[in-house]
Amino acid sequence: MGISEKHATRLLWAALAFAFLVVASFTIQAFFLGRQFKSLKKSEWQTAAVLATLKTSVEQLAGEAQKTELNRLAALDTAIAAIQLAQELSAAPGHAGLQQMQPATGALAHVSEALNRRPTAGSLAPTFLMLDVVNLYQKNGTVEIYGANYRPRAVGPISIKASEIQVTESRAHLIWAPDRAPARGSTHFLIKYNGAIPPGAIVRAGMLLDDGRSIAFNIPGQTIKPPASAFAAEFTRKSMEKPDLVVPLKAISRDTLLAELPPEIVAMVGADDKAIRQIFLDIGDNIGKLHEITELGLVGPQTSLPGAPIVLAGQVIGTSARLDREIEMIAENGTISRQTLSTDGRFSFANVPAGTVVSLRVLHNGRIVYATQGRWFAAWNERGDLIVDARPRFANLKGTAPPATGAASTGDTSPSAHVNILRPHTRLLWPGFPTAPLQEYDAITFANNHGYLDRDRFFDNLDKCFRLVHLGSSLSNSQQIPIFQKYNIILESELAVRLG
Repeated sequence: MGISEKHATRLLWAALAFAFLVVASFTIQAFFLGRQFKSLKKSEWQTAAVLATLKTSVEQLAGEAQKTELNRLAALDTAIAAIQLAQELSAAPGHAGLQQMQPATGALAHVSEALNRRPTAGSLAPTFLMLDVVNLYQKNGTVEIYGANYRPRAVGPISIKASEIQVTESRAHLIWAPDRAPARGSTHFLIKYNGAIPPGAIVRAGMLLDDGRSIAFNIPGQTIKPPASAFAAEFTRKSMEKPDLVVPLKAISRDTLLAELPPEIVAMVGADDKAIRQIFLDIGDNIGKLHEITELGLVGPQTSLPGAPIVLAGQVIGTSARLDREIEMIAENGTISRQTLSTDGRFSFANVPAGTVVSLRVLHNGRIVYATQGRWFAAWNERGDLIVDARPRFANLKGTAPPATGAASTGDTSPSAHVNILRPHTRLLWPGFPTAPLQEYDAITFANNHGYLDRDRFFDNLDKCFRLVHLGSSLSNSQQIPIFQKYNIILESELAVRLG
């Protein structure tokens, strides 16, 4: 059946209008997602489509990750694959706007500032630090904050230039309980500021050891009058108030405090990666004061120049002895190295520039397992003792049921109308539902500055980061999952490394 010329003209105009709406839709999405990428031209609607693909992949990730806890990392891999496809498309002619998102070249692209801060060979280098060039939440273990807010200031996908601790009470604590503390070669305890130590501030640090003893590093003559936070665990408060051993902390420059470890402690932390139960920073200062710290923790003699090639070697434990097992090392700039494990799980990566921020990972039973040194870490000396432990964090060998008490919080369990919003900066112990037949975990987690089980969050965006809104249900709350293992925290680092 034929149509009139007038009708055909109307159809043509309708088709052109529809095409215009499609192009406009892509352009709007590109504007929303691409404000961080200033080189994106409004006329390059193809690039906008690539950005829309990126947006869709992230949305799909959020949906997939909430299905089951077991699938959250598999969903992450799916999203990363979609992002890689978007990056490949962006390299085509006419897509120069996205090429600037590619990772910087050179293994030290994102640690140049850190390298400038490090001493030369023959001086001291990090062995096991609570605060350094890697975001504390990209390591492992439990982070607790009392009387302050903690903000890592990003300079790269993983690297930070300093950790900002802003005092909100007259006495503030930052406490880290690492899962493991491989600190072989440690001889000193170091606190290094980004600039001069705030005048008038009282600064202390210390460690709680696995044998129950505590050691404090104090500047001679300084005492903090306000009591330790009542919300901290009793054994932590005792470590701060009545340490078993006190070691003088000396100012060796306007920005650096240093303490020499007693020989007994050197031997203990060097022989057992579970010897350190907690590392803490204890500050007495006026409310509102800002402490910018670049390094805090254990250091030892430096044997390699920054950037010099070193070897990172170790062993994967807790997995089956298959011949096809692989370990992967990812550098912060996105460079990936893989090798097959030996039959006893050993590996060795050579020619790694000293100071490079890396992540060691193994796929085991559908989940990714990381090095006990931390999910991400910077190695300044050669290491032959790195461990990737695939064994479960909690093993109920006796098959007991959860405690009848259920969840236990140091703060109000429900200060708001919503039961999952806790008192800000309080601990929560979650051993599982009391009615469950078998206890499957024994988790300690922590509420952030807004009362959510997450790291501290801020409305301002000082580092001009690309931001996503994360919404979820009980699987996002996941009281049994440590903060550093929550999928939104992993998403931050994985997307940052992929996008550069």
